[in-house]
Amino acid sequence: MKLKTALLTLLTLLLFIVSCQTYRVTPTTTEKYQPTNPSNVELFITNKPTKKYKEIGTVSVRTVNSYGVIATTRSAEKANNMMREKAASIGGHAVINYKEEEQQIKGIVIRYTEE
Repeated sequence: MKLKTALLTLLTLLLFIVSCQTYRVTPTTTEKYQPTNPSNVELFITNKPTKKYKEIGTVSVRTVNSYGVIATTRSAEKANNMMREKAASIGGHAVINYKEEEQQIKGIVIRYTEE
């Protein structure tokens, strides 16, 4: 009986953790890149960079954290910094097509092909 209770508790905890995921970064290429410096990652809301680039992934960050019945809003600065961190983690130089959707921001991670 204790094992059953422990497994049920563990499963509930895992579901809670997964449902509260605050970001998703998905590489769209099989190429691997060294992480970049998050403070150098640019966010392009309307324009696109003038340098040549290639798309290497997608990233999304939740702007609202839901913990059961409590919901907290993440500041725009904090959400943008998280966007930069996650894009940098796969070697991104910038995020294009940055847009806000239902309780999240998302965009396409790019890597410059020329310096």
